[in-house]
Formats: sequence, C-alpha cells, structure tokens
Amino acid sequence: MPLKAWVVRAGKDGENEDFALEEGVVVIGWDELGDLSAVTTREEVREMLVATGYAQGGKLLNHAGQVFRFVNEIDIGDLVVLPAKRTRTLAVGRCAGGYEFRPDNPDGCRHVRPVEWLLTEQPRNSLGQDLLHTLGGLHTVFSPKRNNAVVRLVEFSETGRDPELRRSDDTSHEDGTDSIDEEAAVNMEQLAIDGIAAHIAGTFKGRGLERLVKAILDAEGYTTTWSPAGPDGGVDVLAATGPLGFEAPRIAVQVKSGQTSVDAPTMRNLLGAARNFGAEMALFVSWSGFNRGARRLARDQWFNLRTWDSGDLIDKITETYDRLPEEIQAALPLKQIWTLAHDDT
Repeated sequence: MPLKAWVVRAGKDGENEDFALEEGVVVIGWDELGDLSAVTTREEVREMLVATGYAQGGKLLNHAGQVFRFVNEIDIGDLVVLPAKRTRTLAVGRCAGGYEFRPDNPDGCRHVRPVEWLLTEQPRNSLGQDLLHTLGGLHTVFSPKRNNAVVRLVEFSETGRDPELRRSDDTSHEDGTDSIDEEAAVNMEQLAIDGIAAHIAGTFKGRGLERLVKAILDAEGYTTTWSPAGPDGGVDVLAATGPLGFEAPRIAVQVKSGQTSVDAPTMRNLLGAARNFGAEMALFVSWSGFNRGARRLARDQWFNLRTWDSGDLIDKITETYDRLPEEIQAALPLKQIWTLAHDDT
C-alpha cells in the first residue's frame, strides 16, 4: 500500500495543538458523535451528523468525508502534518495506531489517532511556497498530493529540509492526482501571509528587521531610539511614550531574524537587560518564533514581557501600514483586497 500524507488540524483557532503535540496524537473535534469505531461507511457518518445537528446542506458531505477519512483511511505509517495556527509552525509525524475514542480527554480531543512526532515547531518557511499552497486547504482532514507533496514531506520529516524549496506559489508541478476536492478550497488568508512572510524574510534581514520593528513602534506612537552597543547587549531598540520618550511604559526590544526559535534562557537574558536599561517591560521579536519553554515563560511574565513572532509582526505591519515610512512601504508593497469568507472546517 503506497504511503500517504495527511494534514490534520487541531481546532479552528489552534486550541488543541498543544494537547496533540504533548500527548502524541492528532485530534479532530466532533466529540458529540461519540465512539466511531464501528463506522464503516460515509453514510453512517452522515446520519450521525444529522442526528447530532452538526451539519446541514453542503457542509454535511464535507464534514462526513473528513470524519470518515480520519477514522478509516489514515493508515499506520502514513505521514501526518499539523500546521500549528497559534505558533505558525509545522509538525510532522507518522501515524502510530488506529482510531480511538477517549471520552475522558478534553473537549475537541476525544477522537484521536496516535502519532510519533518526528519534527515539531518547524518554521513554515522551511517549505517552499508551492508546497505550503498544497498544505493550505481549508479542511480539518485532507490528503495533499499536488507538488510532489508526499516525497517532499518524507524528506522533510527526515532532514528538516524541503528538497525542492523555492519561493513560488506555482502549483503547476502535478503528480496526476489533482482532482481531490480537499485541495480546491484554499485558505487564501494563509497563502497571503506566507507570501508576505517570504518577502520580508528575503528583504528585511538582520538590521533590516530591527529597522522594520522600530518603524512599527514609531507608527504606534512610541518615541524610539537604537540601543547603544556595549556589554549590556541583548537590546536592539528602546521605546517609550511621550514626546521625549520619558513616559511609561519604557520598553527594551530585542529582534531576532534567524531561523532558530528562541528559548527560555535567551528570553530571561532580555528581561535582565531590560532592567539594566531602566525599562519596565521587554518586547522580544523573533521571526522564527519561540519554543515551548519560552512561550511558557512569556505567559508567566505577562506583566513584564510581550512576544511577536512572524505572524504577529505581519499583523502589526497591516495595522500600521499607512503610517509606515515611504521607504518601508516601497520595500514592502502591499495592497488590501476583499474576498469571500469560507468556513474553514
């Protein structure tokens, strides 16, 4: 039986991602359907969805297909990809067991498939834009096949590298199995974010990313200055309110543009450096995000520390874009469009 790859999301807002990664499972929600171990046909799933009031009309077939695939079509040994919405990273593993219903699990996590995670917290830009496009379907469960997805994901799971990495959203490289409907409904918002992220990564490197962060803070009304170089280290920009920058909050900012997620010790260093500068708060901007320990520390230090990853930074750019300097806008030309919103389940 040929190896398949599956995208399995963990909640509409990523609320079940930590559970999935920590417990070594993938989950799909639809708890009220109860144990699906005896289900053998899509029609049975449709009837259960109707009985529980989960879906009607066109959504009924959509939801039934996703649930059925999760229970019956994912094979042990298949690759599983979890695009983490909250951390904007990727996790890749292999299915390690059959379907299980675990009624004592938290809400949204009762239908599970055991997974051996091979890679976690991988930056999205570890994959080429074309493959990200293929993984960008709106559905909770689907099998990506375009753009040589399975072969590339196998190598990615083993090496952390995409063998065909390229900054393009070209999807013309097909493997002859492009008729699946799961890949037709694409998350256009995520594709746009990926395209912006790729452009920023190529244009604003090192000091350039610091310049971008400083411009955003200026646009938000802060008075900013570059941090002086010296033995204190760990701080790139200083920001405060008031026309002269004397008023609280006074913020010490560190910006990391590298490809490695920030850990808790590095974050603690910034907190110490912030105190050396007389700042009440610290802002850590990490293009490649933060590992689990750093995210936990950030929660513990809520009143002293804020974090921005690449997604947060892009959100700040879109919020302040019309107030950014002309040279920033010229280097990062964006325009707003309207598109029809789809249910992403």
